[in-house]
Amino acid sequence: MTAVRTTTQQTGVLAEPARLLAVYSNPSEWTVRHENGCETRFITLLFACRAVHIPPPPHAPEVAFFAPHALPPLDTRFGNARLVQDAVAQGSI
Repeated sequence: MTAVRTTTQQTGVLAEPARLLAVYSNPSEWTVRHENGCETRFITLLFACRAVHIPPPPHAPEVAFFAPHALPPLDTRFGNARLVQDAVAQGSI
């Protein structure tokens, strides 16, 4: 699964998907038209995961765990903040 591989590559944390929280798709926002005329439409799956293995520092010193009510400001460039905020609001995490 791409999410598990990416999490491990970027943080060293081995994650295990626990459950699917939400599926997002909005063609008006998440469609890319390429120069050759083809379109790509994105679908985002949001999973709750549990950490199976957390490496000791300093593998990824910027990795930290937060309670849902204590999350730091989230990067809004890719729509990730909305997904996390939705999950917290639903009580999913």
